[in-house]
Amino acid sequence: MKKWKMMITALIVSGFTIVNVAAQPNQRGQRPSGGQHGPERMMEKLDLTDAQRAQVEQIHLDMAKESLDTQNKLGEKEAQLRTQMSGGVDNQSAIYDLIEEIGLLETELRKQRVAARLEVREVLDDDQKVKFDQMAMRLQKHARRGGGFGPRHGE
Repeated sequence: MKKWKMMITALIVSGFTIVNVAAQPNQRGQRPSGGQHGPERMMEKLDLTDAQRAQVEQIHLDMAKESLDTQNKLGEKEAQLRTQMSGGVDNQSAIYDLIEEIGLLETELRKQRVAARLEVREVLDDDQKVKFDQMAMRLQKHARRGGGFGPRHGE
């Protein structure tokens, strides 16, 4: 009976600790689920007109729809690769084939993202383009340091 009480107490304390940690601000002072992210934040910083905002939202929606199929295929191939890798060295040619397929899918995703970025640039005026390009450069620097651009395939 004492063991059960201790286990329940430990679970309750753990639960409160997890909730408390999740509610703490991150390094930028935002809670993990709070604040604006992605296109919303970008649109606010660029001070877009209502017409520009509608166009950018449509571009992002179209890109999300277009890339979803590619992301799903990529996730499947990565799962197949993990399965093959656990099978041992005798599957080397199958592993190499999957790596090639994954590379092609990653290239396709990158092309889709770049196409959407170029499309957004077409909507912007010259001052907005400068700000947009600066934001993109900061994101790329952040990604190189390991921060990434946000959720990707399989996440």
